[in-house]
Amino acid sequence: MSNSDKSSLSSEEHIRYTLASNADTDTDSDYNVDHDDQDDNMAHSSGESSGDLSDESDDSDSDDNEVDDSDTSVDAEWIEGDLEAHLPQFDGTFELSDGVNLPSSPSPIDIFTLFLSSDIVDHIVQQSNLYRTQENLKQDPMNDLDFYQLLGFLFYTSLIGLPSKGDYWSQLLMQEIIANNITRNRIDELLRTLHFNDNVLNAAKCDKIQPLIDLFNKRCAALVDQEEHISS
Repeated sequence: MSNSDKSSLSSEEHIRYTLASNADTDTDSDYNVDHDDQDDNMAHSSGESSGDLSDESDDSDSDDNEVDDSDTSVDAEWIEGDLEAHLPQFDGTFELSDGVNLPSSPSPIDIFTLFLSSDIVDHIVQQSNLYRTQENLKQDPMNDLDFYQLLGFLFYTSLIGLPSKGDYWSQLLMQEIIANNITRNRIDELLRTLHFNDNVLNAAKCDKIQPLIDLFNKRCAALVDQEEHISS
């Protein structure tokens, strides 16, 4: 509508014309918004569709790569019968085995030496000296006292930590309980030779400590008679 036509309109007609023009503008704006949203939805749907196709393609590839288990199956048959556990007869008592002596009020060291038997200590000392001989190390052989001193040193240093091993003998940080019983050089020698099995016989990594595990398990089984209720 031209400007001359607009000026000839009455006030009421002018208001109606203005409202109608605004309505047309809002419609165009809504159309643009709806159109943009529709474009976004189409793009999103296209992305999801391509993603789904990609997932389906990956699933198809994984299905093709699966190995048929039927080719590697092993013929096995179920058998009937109850599992029989060969357990010793419980005689109604639960106590230390015969030949195991323990004071009525045992100290922590009594309990400790109950498990770390002389057989275990002898085995460690023997294997450590064997390694010393095999490597032709110029140092005194290990004895039982050496082993207990080494063990005490390791226990103590795990509780009282210092920046370096030599600090336990240093003037500034000296630990008298260590320095008065063993020298630093002797500790180094014992750590250098400490072994639990013959290196020549070690085929797997566990072989280095397997004899010690077997001796400890044997010692535990010999200390106490089995209880009445035990899992099989």
